[in-house]
Amino acid sequence: MTCCNEESHGGGLRPAQEQAPESGNKGDLIDARKLAELLRNNSLSPVYHGGMSALEVQHRTRSYTMLTEDTTRVMNRLRAVFRSQAIRVHGRKLFRSDLRESHLAQLATPGLRQRAESLYRELDALHPLAIAGQARNARGVSQAPGHEVAAISAVPG
Repeated sequence: MTCCNEESHGGGLRPAQEQAPESGNKGDLIDARKLAELLRNNSLSPVYHGGMSALEVQHRTRSYTMLTEDTTRVMNRLRAVFRSQAIRVHGRKLFRSDLRESHLAQLATPGLRQRAESLYRELDALHPLAIAGQARNARGVSQAPGHEVAAISAVPG
């Protein structure tokens, strides 16, 4: 029966006794009537869904991806502020909090300094969120059904 098959819906209720599907095409009305009959007869048994659904893992991953994209966007905007003034920026030094005052002092106008300070504050807010999201995402994926981590005890060769 297609409406109660564990493979087609990832779990749920299924008939206590597996029944062979009837021949021919079936519509939703026929499926609904068959399901109602199985429910009425107490012929359905619960099916264990596991700890975390794939949808939950997808939501966590999407959340972490958005945080990473936002952090990258802010970092690129900050670089653009300095490059627009022909100030060379290399690597990650621009984002270090201990060097910020020296970087801000290189900006000629108060408007640019204010914009850079605002971007630094935004980066300071996003960074801990991204780290926490990465930790939550790693924990969630490792607990998801079907995710198996194999320990390597020896390297062949």
